[in-house]
Amino acid sequence: MVLAISINEAYAVPMANIPPTDAFSYPQLKVNDIDKPFEIADYLQGRGVQYSFGGKDTAILNGQVDNLDSLTGLDCSGFAGVCIYHMTDGSVNLEDQNSQGQGAWAAGQGYKESDPDSATNTNGDLYLFMLPDTASSDGIGHVGFILNSATAESYGSHGPGSRPWGPTDDGGDNPSWGWQEHCKVWVLALATG
Repeated sequence: MVLAISINEAYAVPMANIPPTDAFSYPQLKVNDIDKPFEIADYLQGRGVQYSFGGKDTAILNGQVDNLDSLTGLDCSGFAGVCIYHMTDGSVNLEDQNSQGQGAWAAGQGYKESDPDSATNTNGDLYLFMLPDTASSDGIGHVGFILNSATAESYGSHGPGSRPWGPTDDGGDNPSWGWQEHCKVWVLALATG
């Protein structure tokens, strides 16, 4: 007998959501601090935490996701998992998921799907972005957060940090998007949520 399950069931985790309302008809991730990914990125960058390609930090794998001082190297999904864990006071634990799994989780939770251009706003809403591995030139996916047109992520040759989100303005009439235009984007939490 073959057991068929949907991708949403495969990535089911405990929910910590704010239910939809008349004003916003999608659930939101219930977060204790919408700026937490940026605070964590700054803290880990200050500690010299490095990017670790394709791997999770040993501390995470040993169940120490709550101890930021134990982390020495994070890939993008390890960073996103740590942030979600801390934003939700540990009620959502995704640190063992890869970027594609974290994107499937966001879609499965019913968060509002958005687009890269909409995430360039500065209204204080928190977004999750996921670059599908099929859309990247090297076949490697990526995941992180967007708030006020800046990212919080762990990326190659850098580690945890932040960089601008949006098209690059080279002084021409048509600023160009890079890899970001290929990302899937979800609204995780509203500034007023």
